[in-house]
Parts: sequence; structure tokens; C-alpha cells
Amino acid sequence: MASLNQNMKNGEASDSDIFQAENDEYVQLIVSKKLGEDLSNKKFWKLYINYLKSKDNEALLLQTYSNYCRLFLSDIEMKKEYQKASEEFGPSKVAWENHFVFEKKKEVLNAEVLVYEKETYDRYCMKGAFDYKKLNCMKDAFDLKKPFPGIYFSTVGILPQEFPFHQNLMHYIWENASPYVLQKLYCTCKFFFEKHPYPICYKLAFEETDWKYSSQKIVEQSVQVTSSNHNIFDLENLWVTDVLQAINESPDESILLTENISKIYRCDAKCINIRGQVLTWDELKFLIGHGNVEDLLLVDNFLINEDNVFEFSLAEIAKIVPKIKFFDVTSPILSSNTFSTIAKLPFKNKIQSFKLSGIVEELEPHAFGEFVTKNFASGSKIELTFDIERDRVLYFKQIIATAVENHWKIKEDRPKLYIFQRDGAQFGYSYV
Repeated sequence: MASLNQNMKNGEASDSDIFQAENDEYVQLIVSKKLGEDLSNKKFWKLYINYLKSKDNEALLLQTYSNYCRLFLSDIEMKKEYQKASEEFGPSKVAWENHFVFEKKKEVLNAEVLVYEKETYDRYCMKGAFDYKKLNCMKDAFDLKKPFPGIYFSTVGILPQEFPFHQNLMHYIWENASPYVLQKLYCTCKFFFEKHPYPICYKLAFEETDWKYSSQKIVEQSVQVTSSNHNIFDLENLWVTDVLQAINESPDESILLTENISKIYRCDAKCINIRGQVLTWDELKFLIGHGNVEDLLLVDNFLINEDNVFEFSLAEIAKIVPKIKFFDVTSPILSSNTFSTIAKLPFKNKIQSFKLSGIVEELEPHAFGEFVTKNFASGSKIELTFDIERDRVLYFKQIIATAVENHWKIKEDRPKLYIFQRDGAQFGYSYV
């Protein structure tokens, strides 16, 4: 070993000499260094593969074969050799999307518990039937396969880094990097996490129950907290990038989200689902006011201002969600000019679903019609549930239906309109 080291220092050791070393860890270090310097060294790759054949590590052998065959696609003989080894020691499991026929794709960790899927339905109350449909509102956003940088990330062993750029440029990079870029930097070097210690969290889900059970699960980049104890959540400085969910299943109002909001460094979530929470207006603006929200569901929440007065202005919420596509709010506070204000807002996306429940004020039908014709997508859905007199609801529906028919000439393109009004029926509401 000493002579080999000396020969390598003097530049006298050949590639084949490296694999004569008795220390396997030493060989792996040298291989990593050599291939890092020149991945195109086909001769060295083959020496390494022959070396692995003599070792009891079939998984590493198959992985090395796989890497080689993707670097040197024209080497048909080596691919046949790889296939034979895979049949003998495999199957070879790879992460590649375009895997060979004799390979198998690695299974992704089952993250079903954290998969978010928006469910909506079309009601046909006259038929007494419910036609459930899955509404895939954020198809590309809910990808739990992304590598997790580690919420319990340690900076132990961090070393100063020398970059071929001025320090002010590096500072600009890590201060302005998107979550995607920042995660790449975290995976590259601990130095970046020490400079910008904000773990990237794809989905943060709180669920409060009234039974004595608490858990905190981390799946890939997502965190789920199920608890009757507000102090169970022990993570800090999370950067929530895609989904935030806070659901209260207990009969009382919850302060679970309020108690833990200080542990969120930043929230850029596109999908927000908050139910049964007590929040201040400033806290809600912190969570949804970044302007990226596309799917917003607020059910049975209590928003209070600095004077502890109940406040839930629909117009103020609409102002801070310019990219909204799916909008679902219960018991909103409305005024005589709510939809006159909302109709003038510059929404950036076409709205695909709009739902309001517990409406106790008469809406301005012409202003609402203007809001719909300006901002709704073809084939979208509108569902409104009123707690006012039926005659007023019928008048409102007639005006909206006329506005929709005049704007969308093709019947199939018109938004589907579902209007309900509270009565004494079995379900409490009847279709208007």
C-alpha cells in the first residue's frame, strides 16, 4: 500500500495498479477521484467493473454497469454483459425513466398519506344523485418524488468553501435562489445550508383531533403533524413551497396553526386548505399574501382583527390571490359593492371553480355576472349556497344565467351553475 501511494504521488502508478490495493475503501476513493476527473475514460470504467466482479457487492456492480451503459450507449457488447449480470444477480433497480427492458424502476416511497387531491362533485338534487369527480387542480405540483434535503440537517463538519466568484455574487445567489435552486445548493454542500438555514418543505399538513394521539411524519419533502397537543411540532424555519394544510376535526375552534406559524420562515404555497382555525388577518396574509395561491379552501375559520372583532372580507382575500384557479370559502363577509370591487381586480389565471357557502347577503347580480364573464374558464364550475329568501335567489340566478349565455354562445363551454338555498328539507338546502 505504501509503495502504491508513493507511486501515485510520483505519477508512476498505472490504472490497473489502483485495483491491486487491499483496502476496498481506498480503492473506492481513488475511483471516485479518477472518474470525477474524466468520466469518458472507458478503459478505467472497464477495469473498475472487472474489479467489482471479484467483490461480494452485486448491487454496486449492477449500478456501475447501468451508469456505464448510459454514458457509452454505442457499446452493445457491454450492454449484453450488463443484461447477463442483471439476470444473474438482479433485477437491476434504477431511477431512470427510460430504463432498459431487463431493468426495473425503483419504487417510490409510499406517500399516500400526504397526497393531496381536490375532490369536488356535481349535484343533481332533482335526481337525488351525486356524481363525484376528481378535479386534478395542480397536476404537476403534487410530486412527492423530489429528494428531501433533510429537515434534521446538521452543519457538523462544515468546511469553508472557496468559489471562483466574488463573495457578493455568492451572497446574491443564496439570498435570491428559488426553492428548487436552493435545494440543489443544499445537496451540493453544507456551506449553503449554514448560510441559508431554511429547510425546503414541499407540503406542511396539520391535523388536529380530539383523541389522545400525536405524531410527526416526514415523507420525502413533506411533513404531516397529527396532534391534540400544539407543542408536538418541533421543526423550525421551514420554507413551505407548494401545499399548506391545517384541518381541525375537533368540535372546538383550533389555534394549532396560529401556535406554529412562527416556525414557518416563508410560505409560497400554491394550494392552501385551512379548516376550523382561529387566525388574525395578518397571519392569513402571511400564508396567502405572497400572490402564488392557485387553490384556496377556507372552511369554518374565524378571522379576527386587532380589536378581536370578527372579520372575513371576501374582497380583501380576493385582492391577494391574483393567480387563483380554485376558490372555496364558507361564511364570507360581503358588502353592497363586494363584487363590483372583485370584478375590477386583475386576475392572472382563469378561474376553474368558485364556491361560496353560507351567503347571508344579497349579491349584486350584474357585478357578479361581469366577474364571471371576465375571469372564468370555459366549462368551469360555480356553486353558491344562500341563506336568504328564495325569490331573491331566483332573481340572482336568472341574471347570472343570462350573462353566461350571452358570453358563451356554445352551451358546452358555459360554466356550470349550481345555486342552493336553505330550507326545511332533509339536507337543509334545496336546488334553485
